[in-house]
Amino acid sequence: MLHGEVSLAWILLQLVVGPSFASPAARSDKLTEKAHAALSDDPLKAYKLAGKAIEADPMNAEAHFVRGSAGITIAGRLNDQRVAGMAITLAREDLKFVVSHSDEAFDVGLARTLLSLGTRAPVLEDPTAECSSEATLAFNVAEAALGRGDFATARGAYQDAVDGCPGNAQWWAYYGDAWFNSGDYAIAQEMYNRALLIEPCYWSALRFRGDARIRDGHVVEGMNDAITAVACNPGYEIGWGYVQAALEALDARMLREPVDRPEPADVATSDLPTVWTAYFAARDGSASDDPMERERSAIRAGVTTWQALSGPPPSPLWAAMAAADTEGRLDAAIYTWLLDMDLRDGFLAYRKDHLAELVDYIRSDLVVFPGREN
Repeated sequence: MLHGEVSLAWILLQLVVGPSFASPAARSDKLTEKAHAALSDDPLKAYKLAGKAIEADPMNAEAHFVRGSAGITIAGRLNDQRVAGMAITLAREDLKFVVSHSDEAFDVGLARTLLSLGTRAPVLEDPTAECSSEATLAFNVAEAALGRGDFATARGAYQDAVDGCPGNAQWWAYYGDAWFNSGDYAIAQEMYNRALLIEPCYWSALRFRGDARIRDGHVVEGMNDAITAVACNPGYEIGWGYVQAALEALDARMLREPVDRPEPADVATSDLPTVWTAYFAARDGSASDDPMERERSAIRAGVTTWQALSGPPPSPLWAAMAAADTEGRLDAAIYTWLLDMDLRDGFLAYRKDHLAELVDYIRSDLVVFPGREN
């Protein structure tokens, strides 16, 4: 009897004070989980919960991701532009923390995408179509239903939307998500295929289909879709994050990382000042009117300068460019690592005729499996 009383007393004590014995990291993880669950419906609640999670564990990258994402959403709903600007600044600090500290490649890709919003226009934009107001209303209803997890309503509204505007590839891809999120991967793939019939290189539809294929057990086909997605749009950071996350499950890794050219005025504070100085001197000194030809000259000057440095110092970018030029893959490498508005038209023409070369460059030069040396 005494043993039973002691056990009951211990259980009651644990119920009362047990949470206080949880480690800060454990409390932070639990708060982050709640914040993530609230992110779609109540970003303010998510923001506050994520803030508490960060107080418990300042190094919780997932909590920083949730707070940064919620902060961006909240800022977009504020009428006071000064306050909105402050909110965006705080959100960007959280997202930069994610990029620097997170081990989740997909979160890093999302964070990089959010960081780019409002700072520079994407080089390639999602395909659009002219649709009626009725179809657009149905699409908005579908999006709202999907956001709250009402997949049945979402599917019905998406069907109305694509019936009213069957040429909208983006809507077909989102329609696929309404099936994907409920675990109907085969039907989801049918929707993604409809999107790809309209826009064969639509990167989001390719990544979504790849994810559905992998979950259906077709890993090779799924990885091919995922890699093709980033070949179609090398600026698709969410796609790169997905590829990296999928590779990690296979014990492999991706060599490519996002690169922003420094502005000429900022070369002195860049990672490799002498290399970037040589790059800009060659680019600006080129007599060619072709942006890609100027880029090739600049890259070769940068590679030569980098290789002449003591070491040379580690640099994924310059090592990749040196290897690609040796292998005759320089154009594919430049577009994959350094696509910008100046190179956009050239890239679209190149992609039309050389998509296979872009895919092969990524698969052959940038993906490293265990025991394989690039």
